[in-house]
Amino acid sequence: MVLGKAAQHELSCFSLRNIQQTDHLKEEAMTSLPMRDPAKDHLLTPKNAALILIDYQPLQIYTVQSMESGKLINNVVTLASLAKVFELPIVLTTVNVSNGVNPDTIPQLKKVLSDVPSYDRTQINSW
Repeated sequence: MVLGKAAQHELSCFSLRNIQQTDHLKEEAMTSLPMRDPAKDHLLTPKNAALILIDYQPLQIYTVQSMESGKLINNVVTLASLAKVFELPIVLTTVNVSNGVNPDTIPQLKKVLSDVPSYDRTQINSW
C-alpha cells in the first residue's frame, strides 16, 4: 500500500501521540504501595495463618449429621487442595490410630495431603 504525504504525516502524528500516551500510562503503572509485612498483615497470608485439619477419620466423618458425608469430604478435599496451592502450612491430626482403635485419615484427604505428616493423639481432646 502506498500512502500519500498527507497520509504519512497523519500516520506519524498518530504514532507519536500513541507513544506519548503509552509512556504516560507506563509512568502511572510504576507507582505502587510499599510491600506489606506478611507476618504483621491484617489479611491472611501463609506467613500468619495455617490450616488445621482435626480428625478427618471415617468414624468422625460419618457421625456428622449437619450435612451429607459426601459433601463434607468434597469440601475438605477442596479446602486442602487450595491450601496447598497457596502454600499454606497444614497441620493434620488423628486420634487413636497408633493404638488400633480408629482408622487413619480418610483416603480422599490422605491422597491430597500425602506429603503432610499426621500427628496422632491418644486423647479425644485436641486442645
